[in-house]
Amino acid sequence: MKLQGGGRHWKSEEHVERWAELERAIAPQRKIGFRKMLDQISADLNSPLTVLDLGAGDGIVTRFILEHFPNSVATLVDFSVPMIEKGRTRLEAYTGRFRYETWDMNVGNWPEILRGPFDAVVSSAALHHLDNSRKDWLVREVASRLVPGGVFANYDLFSNPNAQFAEDDTHGKTCATIAEWVQFLLHADYADISITARYPRPQHQGELVLVTGRQPKAGS
Repeated sequence: MKLQGGGRHWKSEEHVERWAELERAIAPQRKIGFRKMLDQISADLNSPLTVLDLGAGDGIVTRFILEHFPNSVATLVDFSVPMIEKGRTRLEAYTGRFRYETWDMNVGNWPEILRGPFDAVVSSAALHHLDNSRKDWLVREVASRLVPGGVFANYDLFSNPNAQFAEDDTHGKTCATIAEWVQFLLHADYADISITARYPRPQHQGELVLVTGRQPKAGS
């Protein structure tokens, strides 16, 4: 039976509030991953970057990027109205440098409005909700919209290779392993794949990990 991608509970204000509490609890670990993500995006703080944030939620990753790279602009993708409202509040100081677009990444074709090209595509705590066939599709779609040398950085929850989940545990069973995600990147011809910022999450039979890949530069 094909697993159905999840994450639609994010439309619930109650779930969003529970996430806000968890986010505060794991903030120190997540900041480490976000800082390493910034290092992967560009060494030039003044780069005029165009960034796409998939499953952007309340904008926490985009805020790090806009603050770190003062000439950057970002498009944030999400489908949760409560999260988008929180994000617009969080990013109010950067008005004019960001916009939200609504899209459920579980279904449909890649939206024309997100045609790019992008210097970086980022995501955090979102893509593990997609089933693996959808992840593989998404990785390929991202690759075709990155500039040469552009980076795809995903700081997400990955399951342990020996994890065993209950039949109805959609959240656990849709998580990819790190090896599976690396294969998705390789299938789409990413280069310079790196695995960093690993933080165990035993309650989820997995770990938070930053996995990045880069679109090869022309002639490389």
